[in-house]
Amino acid sequence: MTVTQPSTVKLFDEIEGAVETLEYLAVEAAYLGEPCAQILLRTAELLRLTVMPPVTASLLGTQVSVAEQPAP
Repeated sequence: MTVTQPSTVKLFDEIEGAVETLEYLAVEAAYLGEPCAQILLRTAELLRLTVMPPVTASLLGTQVSVAEQPAP
């Protein structure tokens, strides 16, 4: 019996999809005035912060400001 590790990229894609779904549901709930809207949004934020890998400026294709650059 062989065990294969799941693809990290696929896992992060699935988690990102779940986060986007939570964010969408939060917006819809807020539009309808549902009290669960903030809970859905906070859940999405926490999931993104704790599970998703950090995004760097180089991955986004943006410039890093001088204040964010390490001192020489």
